[in-house]
Amino acid sequence: MSKFGDLKKELRETTGYIELSINDLMEGGYLSPQFLDDITLDSSLYLHDMDEMKPRMNSLRADFRTTEKENALKSLLTDFGIDKLELDEQGVDSDWNIENGTIKYSINHSFKYYNGLHNELTEAILNLPDISIDQMWWFNSFQVDDPTAKQTKILYDTLVKIFYPEYKDVRYNSHHTFYNKGCGIDDHSDGINESSLFAALTYLNNRYEPSWGGRLRVGKEPNFKLIEPRFGKISMLDFIKHNPMHGVETVTDNNGRYAILSFVYNNQPLPI
Repeated sequence: MSKFGDLKKELRETTGYIELSINDLMEGGYLSPQFLDDITLDSSLYLHDMDEMKPRMNSLRADFRTTEKENALKSLLTDFGIDKLELDEQGVDSDWNIENGTIKYSINHSFKYYNGLHNELTEAILNLPDISIDQMWWFNSFQVDDPTAKQTKILYDTLVKIFYPEYKDVRYNSHHTFYNKGCGIDDHSDGINESSLFAALTYLNNRYEPSWGGRLRVGKEPNFKLIEPRFGKISMLDFIKHNPMHGVETVTDNNGRYAILSFVYNNQPLPI
């Protein structure tokens, strides 16, 4: 069996997750030899340095518990100049747990980018009393059919062709993601619905040190796999059959972790 045949079997039949790289796809003839050069010249990524993407990360996803008083998150956000009406329209959810005296806050909020907001806001959240974070990360959404993201569409169309060839009509829900210091995700599984095929992370870090954290943790102990976010590496998780456990190590350095995250769905039922 070929290398890609082995990977397909591992993804869809055995573990439910794999790691490969854009270089593998180029060497296998699935992508053009200059694809890596093309993707870094795409204005949807960056021309010189990964930090060029940071100003576009205008959405925060966070779920956490704290013993701080009700409305603490809204108060904190308005301290950073975020409009109260904007928060009221988009919402910050909170849930009081009387048994342990904590409030669970949830935010999935897009707002105008403010200089320094990523580092300062996440640090302020981390400084709330008795903080316990389920997930926290920054992102921006884009359509892979957008001309500025054409290389991304080529890449994910290629992954579908290799690993899910029976699916001819798919759609993508894609984001650029950024984890700065203090961000991460606890281990979880995303669940399965009838149209879910897979999720793929394509890492965009042009510099990375293992001490920075931010590795994807996938599978169950003691056999889980840790995947470092190095440029051009791809992680895939199958949702047809496996729905593997996964999480992201807490990032310890503000260089952060950058990636494209895409969830891929089937638009049409397979013929009987």
